[in-house]
Amino acid sequence: GYKDSSGNGNDGTGFSMTSDSDIPGVLGKGQTFDGSSDYISFGQNDLSDGYNERTLSLWAKMNTIASLYHHAAGYGSPSNGKAMFIGAKDDILLGGGYGGTAGYDLEVDNFWNTTEAKHLALTYDGSQAKLYKGDTELLSEAQNWNLAKDKAYIGRLVNDSDYWNGWV
Repeated sequence: GYKDSSGNGNDGTGFSMTSDSDIPGVLGKGQTFDGSSDYISFGQNDLSDGYNERTLSLWAKMNTIASLYHHAAGYGSPSNGKAMFIGAKDDILLGGGYGGTAGYDLEVDNFWNTTEAKHLALTYDGSQAKLYKGDTELLSEAQNWNLAKDKAYIGRLVNDSDYWNGWV
């Protein structure tokens, strides 16, 4: 299993993971994901929901740029405005609340490549979502994300698909 070092008890269980999935990370260890079936499911103790403030932060690197959706991590429910995630489509960085065609996602074009690890954060204060690379704000938009706790994953989206191809 995967131990939550925060002390909040959000330990995880890996699915389709192998010992080869455990890799050196930027800080500590990371996991590599194959883009088709690898993911980690974890608890949601003390994770913020509703319109409450929250932050999702991670280091990530893509193995390939593909025309499919890939999500490094997220939690919530697969309904418009009911989740929070960081991911990609093509080379576009996505940070969202779920429901991209309905305007719930933040997008940064020409962002991803296969050579650089990126430190990313998505914040939400109850009305404004902000997407960061390191300490640089990339985008800020008014959003109406009423997160509903349902699922929490590293390596795929809360819709049980859109697997990450790279490492987190």
